[in-house]
Amino acid sequence: MKKNILKDKNFLLYFIGMFVTSIGDIFYSFAVSWYILELTGSATQAGLYLAFGAIIKLILSNFGAALVDRMDKVKIMYFTDFIRGIAIIITGFIIFSTSDKTIILTTLYITASIMGTLGSLFGPATSALIKYMVPEESLQQANSYLQIKNSVQSIIGMASAGFIYSFLGISGVFILNGVTFIISGFTELFIQVETQEEIEGKTTFKQLLSDIKEGWVYIYNKPTIFRLMLIMVFLNFPFALLFGIGLPYLFNQTLGVAPSYLSYVNVVMSVAMILMLIYLSTKELGDKYYKNLRKYMTMTTVFYLLSISVVYVMGQALLAFNVAYALFLISMALLAMSNGGVSVPMQTFLAKSFDKEMFARSMAVIGIMSTITYPLASSVGGLIIDTLGLNVLLLFALVIYIICFVWFLCEKGIKKI
Repeated sequence: MKKNILKDKNFLLYFIGMFVTSIGDIFYSFAVSWYILELTGSATQAGLYLAFGAIIKLILSNFGAALVDRMDKVKIMYFTDFIRGIAIIITGFIIFSTSDKTIILTTLYITASIMGTLGSLFGPATSALIKYMVPEESLQQANSYLQIKNSVQSIIGMASAGFIYSFLGISGVFILNGVTFIISGFTELFIQVETQEEIEGKTTFKQLLSDIKEGWVYIYNKPTIFRLMLIMVFLNFPFALLFGIGLPYLFNQTLGVAPSYLSYVNVVMSVAMILMLIYLSTKELGDKYYKNLRKYMTMTTVFYLLSISVVYVMGQALLAFNVAYALFLISMALLAMSNGGVSVPMQTFLAKSFDKEMFARSMAVIGIMSTITYPLASSVGGLIIDTLGLNVLLLFALVIYIICFVWFLCEKGIKKI
C-alpha cells in the first residue's frame, strides 16, 4: 500500500508552512483591492495596483528561478518569508499612523515591489522543492493534497476576511499577514532536504541570462507543453478579468454591499473544489491526461458562461438580489468543481515532464506564461469598467474564453498527452 505523503515530516512541514502563510495572503489579497476601491473609488486605480506587484514579480521571476536552481531552496523559502513578514508588518503600522492618501498609496506600492521581488524567489523555490521531497509515484497524491490545502485555506481565509477587514481595518490585515509569513518561515526552518544542484558556471549576471535562455529553450523544445501553456495563458485572461477586478467592482461599487458577500462566494467555491478533489482522489487518472482535461474544460466553459450571465443579471438588478445571489453562488460552485477537474491532471502532467536540474526554471517559464495576463487584465479591466462599463468587460471576457476553448479542442498535439 502506498505511504501517505503527509506522514513524511518534510512534506508535512512544507504543507503547514504554506497553509499558514497562504491564509494571510488571502486576507491581504481580499482586503487590498477592496480598500483601494474605497480609498479612491476608481477601478482603474485598483487594477493598476494589482498589476504593479504582478509585473514586478513577472519581470524578476526568470532571474529568481535561475538563482533558485543554483541555491538551497529551503533557505530561500524561510529567508524570503521572514523578510516579507517584517516588511508587511511595518506597512501596516505606517497605514495605521496616517490618513494621507498619497503616503498610503506610496507605501502600498513600495510594499508591492518588495513582495513581488521576494515572491520571484519564493515561488520557484516552493515549486522546485516538491520535486526533491516527493517520490514520482506520490506526485499525484501530493498535488491532490496541495489542491485541497488551497481550497481549505480559501474557506478559512475568505470566511473570515470580510469580518477581519471590518473589525481590524486594512492595517490590522497587513499586520496579521506579516505574522503568518513569520510563522511560515519558522516552520520551514526545520525542513531537511538536500536541494542544491551542482550546475556549471559561476553565479554571474551573464550566467543567469544564459540559464534563463536555457529554461525558455527547454520549454520551447517540448512543443506540446508549450502550446498547452499558450492556451492556458489566454484562458487565464478572462478569469483574471472576472475575479481580479470584475467581481470586486460589482459588489463594492455597483451593488454597494458588505465585503462579506464577496467572501462567501470564495468560501462556496472552495468547498466545491474540495468535494471535487476528494472525488478525484478516488479515481485513477493514469498517464493519459487529455480525456480528463477535455471533459472538465468543457464543463468549465459551460459554467463560466453561466457565471457571466448571472453577474449580468445581478448588475442590472433583473432579479431580486437574494435570488440572483443564490444563483450566483450555485454557478460559482459548479465553476470551481469543473476547474478542479482541470487542475489536478495538469499539475501532475507538468511535474512528471521536467528534469530536476531544470525544474525551477521550467516552472518559472510556466509561471510567467500562466500569469502574464494577470497584470494586463487588472489594468485593462479597470480601464474598461471606468470607460465602457461592467457589461462590456463581461462580454469581452466571454468572447476571449470561447476562442481559447475552441483553440484547445483543435490543437492536435495536446490530444496525445
